[in-house]
Amino acid sequence: MTEFRFEKEEICSTEMLPAGGSQQEVSPCFMQKTMGQPLSAREAEEMERGLLNMIRKQVYPRSDAMKEKGFTLIEMLVVVAVLGIISAIAVPNFLKAQRSARDSNAVRYLRSWSSGQEMYRKAHPLNCYASADEDLVTGGFINKALIGGNADDRGHTYSIDSRGCAEPNPNQWYGVARRRNTIVASTSFYIDQSGVIRRNAGATAGPGDPTL
Repeated sequence: MTEFRFEKEEICSTEMLPAGGSQQEVSPCFMQKTMGQPLSAREAEEMERGLLNMIRKQVYPRSDAMKEKGFTLIEMLVVVAVLGIISAIAVPNFLKAQRSARDSNAVRYLRSWSSGQEMYRKAHPLNCYASADEDLVTGGFINKALIGGNADDRGHTYSIDSRGCAEPNPNQWYGVARRRNTIVASTSFYIDQSGVIRRNAGATAGPGDPTL
């Protein structure tokens, strides 16, 4: 710490004064100097610290304000880097979870076709299967929200591809859930009157694809 020498005519730091006080009334260094007494080491250190604070505030008046403004550029860059790493890990996992959920939703919907088709056939006067999954929904045989009369959702488009009463084999029906793209869903599915669901991750699923 810088060593200061204080003579009798030196002015004491106002940093040592309480609010509203006067230097002549309360300043220890002023009282000691008027009495001709030398300053103790502690008092000299306090005066030195006060004077240094005064000098710093005169030379660098904006330093405290700058410290109180917030993060520095380096700190902001560190935060951005950390957020980038978290995003690189979390976003792919989040998208994968979304695709998996949409695939599961498609499988559940296709499974409902099996029971829905049997009920539809029993209720139909010609004893034939439905040729559209929307017919199963509007007839009350399965539950599915329709948007504009369509059962498609964000992950898949659905269609019963057999021709109902016009099908050459009246005991047969089949349909698919086609994924819209690889971003929103990962797999397409196929189902027929057996109730067995087949999957294909590269193209529209068909009767020759692996089962779930």
